[in-house]
Amino acid sequence: MSRFCRTATDRRAGFLLLEALVALAIAALVLAVLAQIISSARHASRRPMEQMSSLSVARIVANALSSSSLSLAREGQFGRFSYVARTAPVEISTRASRLAPAPSGIENSDKRSGAGPPGRVPQLLTVVVAAPSGRRLVFETIASDRSD
Repeated sequence: MSRFCRTATDRRAGFLLLEALVALAIAALVLAVLAQIISSARHASRRPMEQMSSLSVARIVANALSSSSLSLAREGQFGRFSYVARTAPVEISTRASRLAPAPSGIENSDKRSGAGPPGRVPQLLTVVVAAPSGRRLVFETIASDRSD
């Protein structure tokens, strides 16, 4: 009888192989979920930095294209970012004003369809920047371009 009792207590003294495998499977599942959470948090923290870098590239390209002293290709690479720039003329129409007409002797200097300095036509400048992750940023601004 003592032999029977001893084997019953020996059997319960340690973990069974099945119990150990279940514990390992649960631990592996928890680690996989934690790794996924950490990875998505790391990826989400890069998004604002990448967005700001894309915006900086778009502003640099827009300033270079609107400046007459700098020359820059309409398509190209800027570091790890690629960009495409397009321009289109902007039609500016004057609206009827409820203001009183100008006194005699004062001439309205803006009788053209466009605004800005003489000899310049306003242009809609669109810069599309592609980030290394594949996200795209569209930056639009109005620039004045020489009409000659």
